[in-house]
Formats: sequence, structure tokens, C-alpha cells
Amino acid sequence: MNKLKAILIVLTLGIFLIAGCSSIKEYSWEKPATPGTPTEQKIESSIGSQFIISAEGNATTGYIWEASFDQAYVNLVSSEYVLSNPGLMGSGGKNQFVFQPLKQGETRIVLTYKRLWEQQAGETATFVIQIR
Repeated sequence: MNKLKAILIVLTLGIFLIAGCSSIKEYSWEKPATPGTPTEQKIESSIGSQFIISAEGNATTGYIWEASFDQAYVNLVSSEYVLSNPGLMGSGGKNQFVFQPLKQGETRIVLTYKRLWEQQAGETATFVIQIR
């Protein structure tokens, strides 16, 4: 009986270890070499998994990244601004958006870099999401 308990404990711990090793894939927006050039990046994902889209910026300038997307296809799990150097006043960082696919198909996520009070975007980044 004790051997059976030990085997069950080892198997249970193994399952938790394997589940804990899964990671969320991060996709970073790459600024085009020529300003104003439209860019599209492709992302493949599946229902039940999550992915991160990140874009560098500097919130101290008033500019932030905003995400536009079809809520029927993806859910925004979280959004945060992470400083690159927290000890340095005025340093830049990156906005990170965590998404979870909801249904199969193709959709787009568009990031817009702008000041909240301005209508004109400084930059845009488009991600084409293929959900399996």
C-alpha cells in the first residue's frame, strides 16, 4: 500500500512539473527601418493558450500603446507597462499585452502608439493572428 501511495505522489508531482513548464510565447513589435512603413507580423496560436505582444515605448513622454482587436476572437487577459530601468527617471520600457484566443479563425490586433489626447497615431503595428 505504501508503494502505491509513493507511486501516485511521484506521478502527481510529475504532472504538475510538466504543466508548470509550459510558457507563454512573446512577440515583440519591431520598428521598421523606414518610418511610416506599414508592418504586419504573423502569430499562430491555439484556443486555450496565451501569447504576449510587446512594444517598446516611453510613457514619460505621454505616448502609450493601445490595442484594438475583435473580442469575438481574442480576450485581453492583462496589459501593463514595464520599465526597462526602474531606477532611472524618464527611462523607457515596454507595454505588454497578454491575449487568450477564444475561437478558431484569423483576426488582427492593431497596436497604436499615441498620446491619449491626440487623434493622430505616432506609429501603428499590426499583428495577424491565426487561431487553430
